Amino acid sequence: MVDEVPFGDAVPFGDGDAPTRWSRIQDKDYEYLALRFWNPIFRFLKSRLTSAEEAQELAQEVFVRFMEKDLLVRASAERGSFRNFLFHVVRQMLVDHYRARSAAKRGTDKTVSIDQVGDQSTSSHLSPEESFDYAWYETLLDRAREVVKANYAGKGSSDAYRAFRLFYFGERGKPRLSHEEIARKLRLTMGQVRNHIHRAKHVFQQSVQDLVSEYATTDQDRQSELSDFRSFLDRHRIHGFGPGDLDASAEPPEDEKE
Repeated sequence: MVDEVPFGDAVPFGDGDAPTRWSRIQDKDYEYLALRFWNPIFRFLKSRLTSAEEAQELAQEVFVRFMEKDLLVRASAERGSFRNFLFHVVRQMLVDHYRARSAAKRGTDKTVSIDQVGDQSTSSHLSPEESFDYAWYETLLDRAREVVKANYAGKGSSDAYRAFRLFYFGERGKPRLSHEEIARKLRLTMGQVRNHIHRAKHVFQQSVQDLVSEYATTDQDRQSELSDFRSFLDRHRIHGFGPGDLDASAEPPEDEKE
């Protein structure tokens, strides 16, 4: 069975250790690279290939190539988006994979364009780069959600996380719930639901910025990456999030505080 890397290593809320995590990339820590970036790469490949097993095999080859070709030497916070850097590496691997498969079937090394590589996902309208970005941002949102979960588990406040999750992510593939539905399900007042969601969203937003800081270490790079993220969400919502949901929120009104 093919699985993704679990998010059990989620960055603690407000740990402020992003520069150290980027230094691990600079130091060519390939184990860390695979742990942090396996999921978006695997999700992207799974959307472009015919089976999860094939995607897993090619994802493994991506990280093997990083080690064999020492590709992290090219990665630098000053050389542009690390996300785009990974996309170009994975894209070339995907093209090479299709070229080899085509040659094996037809006995010829026919040139293959990335645009010829079919999208097996439900988001078939996305370009290859958009498909990669979708996988990247979806993984980032999922990791931030796990940070929120760990934050409230440590405080013994499961209702806060559950309200947040139900409002933005839904539960087990079901549609997201409204404030009223959450209040009934969790047996909370409307004020409690709004307060929980608002405060959890603040933790979530800060976690998104911390996670972006793992691979965008300068203020300019971080703002550029967050701007790209907002623009993407403006065109393609992921879960229940739109571009405004990445911006820091104010404290809830006094009448919504517990």
